[in-house]
Amino acid sequence: MKKYLLLFLLLLSGSVYAGPDKWVDEHGEVHYSDHPPKNQTNVEQLHFPDKPGAPPADNPYGRKSTAEMEADFQRAKAARDQEAKKEEKDRADAQTRQANCAGARNNLRLMEQSRRMFKMDQNGERVYMDDNQRQQQLDAAQQAVNQYCN
Repeated sequence: MKKYLLLFLLLLSGSVYAGPDKWVDEHGEVHYSDHPPKNQTNVEQLHFPDKPGAPPADNPYGRKSTAEMEADFQRAKAARDQEAKKEEKDRADAQTRQANCAGARNNLRLMEQSRRMFKMDQNGERVYMDDNQRQQQLDAAQQAVNQYCN
């Protein structure tokens, strides 16, 4: 019995609030009220949407679903990881260029300070370079400095 009474009251409560009413009186004035007047027959019941610009019914709160948020997170994480790898590669390349530059400058400095340059032959003996060979080696060292340091 209590169930039926509760159900009846619940259904009745929805019809109690029917929204505001609009009517025009005998003087031509427009009135708005929660309750229609007793002696008026030309009463228009107004219905307003819940909220203007409300989100669509399939997503009532305008929030992203968990799957959409997870996909956004994964895309952002992949972009961060890719950027971190690129920065690490750039950092490693810069260190390699710096080491190559330092080695080329050191090699050029040593060649410029030495008056007599030599190479080792297959027997392990020194073979001294003439002036043309020395100049070719200096030019090659200068090209290496230009390549690695610029």
